[in-house]
Amino acid sequence: MPTTDLHVYKGNDPYIFVSYAHRDADRVFPLIGALQEAGYRVWFDQGIEAGTEWSNNIASHLSNCSTFLFFTSSNSVQSENCLDEVAYAKSHKKPALLAFLEEDVVLPDGTEMQTARFQRMYVNRQRSMEEFIENFTGAAMFDACREVAAPVAPAEAPAVSAAATAPAASVATAAPTTITKIKKPLNKALVIGIAAVAAVIVAAVVLLVVFLGSSSAASSGTMPEGLQLSASLSDHTFRLEGTVYKLPLPYQDLLDQGWAISSDDLNGLTNDSPLESMEPVMINLERQGKNLQVVLYNESSGQKTVRESTVGAIVATKSENIDFCIAQGISFNATKEELIKAFGEPNEQQDSYNAVILQWMTNDYSGMEFMLTEDANERAIALMNIDPSLAYMLD
Repeated sequence: MPTTDLHVYKGNDPYIFVSYAHRDADRVFPLIGALQEAGYRVWFDQGIEAGTEWSNNIASHLSNCSTFLFFTSSNSVQSENCLDEVAYAKSHKKPALLAFLEEDVVLPDGTEMQTARFQRMYVNRQRSMEEFIENFTGAAMFDACREVAAPVAPAEAPAVSAAATAPAASVATAAPTTITKIKKPLNKALVIGIAAVAAVIVAAVVLLVVFLGSSSAASSGTMPEGLQLSASLSDHTFRLEGTVYKLPLPYQDLLDQGWAISSDDLNGLTNDSPLESMEPVMINLERQGKNLQVVLYNESSGQKTVRESTVGAIVATKSENIDFCIAQGISFNATKEELIKAFGEPNEQQDSYNAVILQWMTNDYSGMEFMLTEDANERAIALMNIDPSLAYMLD
């Protein structure tokens, strides 16, 4: 798509700042065009007016953007300008997405650390432009950057690398597309992006994969009396700030204990925001200066508010100074040996940047992840309980 077919957003409404390598223009411009046709407000460096200072203009538009989109490729990770933009977006806490144009792109160590909490999407795996837009639309962080009435992008193949023709099974070892909202749970990975929590906490999000909890959770907001911490992971009990809970649980239970949606939550939700049926979302909660993340979902067939939703997963990090532990009182200071003694050998171990991620699975949709790091303050625990019987409802 020629540059002349694109337009650069100018105005005061929320917009997406696009970072890309100019060598990738032939691949990136068709994607930008599809986003614009789908109603998204997009700014990229073709909008720099003649006579203005380039770096100041970039910084100004980055500072004012609502979200940051980095088209990640072997070219862009070697571009100092692109990496500077990534660092700026990170330092200004911009909600961000890495859109990979190729498989197996190796990020520089510093950039890998900076983008640990950025969400990720693999453009080259999308079979059509329509599929690209559908998956992009699932990322709630971009909702504010989209006009209400938006045409649908044409169903033509996106201009990406040759790897796009590879079948999905051939790239099973790579990280899955991760968005804040997702239409179906990802089997086995169960990754709330605990690798991404190395920076502080996922937002996921990591890499931020979301989970669905069991429809058996009560919606009354009343915790079972006499609930105690179990010796078994399969019971999904945990202690949070002196109170014992069991997943899944009504979100109202956490509200009753003084937890509230954090002011820096990326989704812009309130407790009265509507949540569609089977639509999970990850949010940040805070209480008395302490923070954690939970995955909420609406297990009913109709619309509910966030307040009426169910908690299916929870992530906590030691750096938040939270009183948090799981079965057998296991908390952040546990060693690998202590974890194996308590729960047996992990089902899976993943070595990530500065971290080892251990997974214990009670089934394909429930379990626990423990992240061991060299810095003990960055250790994190993710506990989730997903009823496999709900999976078919999302197909």
